[in-house]
Amino acid sequence: MQQPRLALAVVRLRLTLPRALRRQPLDQLLRRLRAPRPTPPWDEGCIATITELLLRPPSPLRTSCLFRALVRFALLAAHDPSIRFVVGLRAAAEGGRGHAWLDRGGVPLFGDSPQQCVATFTYPP
Repeated sequence: MQQPRLALAVVRLRLTLPRALRRQPLDQLLRRLRAPRPTPPWDEGCIATITELLLRPPSPLRTSCLFRALVRFALLAAHDPSIRFVVGLRAAAEGGRGHAWLDRGGVPLFGDSPQQCVATFTYPP
């Protein structure tokens, strides 16, 4: 059963990624997270369920879209080279706020909806 191990991995990543991001540029962190690992891949459906449970309100680990996307990228990208990490901005009329998400082949993952966003950063480019 991979759910308990996956839940622990999500918590560990959520707690360690902010510090890692402060210590290195985003592209270097993403390169490191994408490095091949000797572990089997996680089930994408389990990732969706567990990250929704642990990283959204009312969870104490609730977080921004940036860290949700980073956690999910860390869990998927080492085994799936088609996963892209994307950061975009909404138009000024929409508040000019940023948003981070993952996509595969240009299709947002995990039901994310980056509508009205213009991609400003992707990894890999």
